[in-house]
Amino acid sequence: MAITIQNLIDKHSIASKALEEYSSSMADKLATGNFNNSIIHKFNVMSSWMTFLKEKLTPVVTIQGVSPNSIIIPGAPIVTNQETFGQKLTIGIENNLGRYVTIFATPHYGGAMFGGSAGFLDTVSSAQERFRYASSLVDHDYIDDLNINRGKFSIRRKQNNSLEYEIIFPKTSDFNGQGVVYSPNVVNFINGSLEDTYSTKVNKGVNEVNSGTLITNESKNSYNEILEKIAIELKISY
Repeated sequence: MAITIQNLIDKHSIASKALEEYSSSMADKLATGNFNNSIIHKFNVMSSWMTFLKEKLTPVVTIQGVSPNSIIIPGAPIVTNQETFGQKLTIGIENNLGRYVTIFATPHYGGAMFGGSAGFLDTVSSAQERFRYASSLVDHDYIDDLNINRGKFSIRRKQNNSLEYEIIFPKTSDFNGQGVVYSPNVVNFINGSLEDTYSTKVNKGVNEVNSGTLITNESKNSYNEILEKIAIELKISY
């Protein structure tokens, strides 16, 4: 039967407990003077091997990364503050450590203006077109606080003729429980409610995890041989 990492981990656990009992027995012999140097030498050798094997025998764990739910943008954002009209529009989100991460930024956003002066009045169609073009350029990586690249942000239209867009997040749990932040002075959307958009939270993201070290069959056989020799010395069976 093939030797698995779990087989070796189980054997190591049994041998560790037996070695502790062996250590207690050896201490009693040392206290009474009933010992010889070979006993101490064997114990030191077995302890060294057990420490070595503990570092090597780590189960391989792989968890696939999953993107959280997308956030819907109900059409182009509307700005109504004359001072901010035509300036940069930013869409971002905080990660789990409180760092603000930019998803979308355009330096001269011409979003729809309602109630502003005639010089700043814009049409719905032109605002939609500019937002469509600017959002199509979103395709950048998210580097987390451990300097791990978790994948890309993107913004896409839900359907070809839809006014709605959706923010696609990288495969990470870093944004779970957070909502998207729009700045500056976005007061509504052409096709929906600002309140509804802010109330939607990101959820169900999962970070990719790869831990442990793959061990060759040759190494497994060698480690198993060591554990079997230790079992003979400790008079145990696995």
